Amino acid sequence: MTVDGTDFWIYEPSPFSKQWFSHKHNGPAVRHEVGICIQTGWIVWANGPHAAGQWSDLKIFQHKLKHVLLQGEMVEADGTYRDSKVRNSKDDRCVSMADRRSRCKARSRHESVNKLLKQFGCLRNRFRHSLRTQKHFFNACAVVTQLGIETGEVGPFQCTH
Repeated sequence: MTVDGTDFWIYEPSPFSKQWFSHKHNGPAVRHEVGICIQTGWIVWANGPHAAGQWSDLKIFQHKLKHVLLQGEMVEADGTYRDSKVRNSKDDRCVSMADRRSRCKARSRHESVNKLLKQFGCLRNRFRHSLRTQKHFFNACAVVTQLGIETGEVGPFQCTH
């Protein structure tokens, strides 16, 4: 699977804390980790929310997903992930051109899924409800997006299943 973190804008929780600061939004945000199956393009993993300033993509991965991978299993991710269970663009110089293209396509497809998730107003706009409920909103959007991918109604990419 490919794995990546994506940030969602929130109102500043009170009291103020730097733990919520996201460089992507230049303000408070929560971060979710999303895993996409390389073969099907389906959403197969979701983890969060985490305070964006306190939890890096790598830290989120090492906290949970890394421990549920089977022995010998690895994930594909961008260069911010440096872990023995991760293959990323730093590994591209040792592989064939065809493998490099397929890995690039998988990471690109992952970014497309992140974009699909942000089409929902509750994830695109600043989240204005209780942070306790944000996880439920995110999971609902992920399920609806997954159903759209499965039925072919959404997705700018071709999946093989």
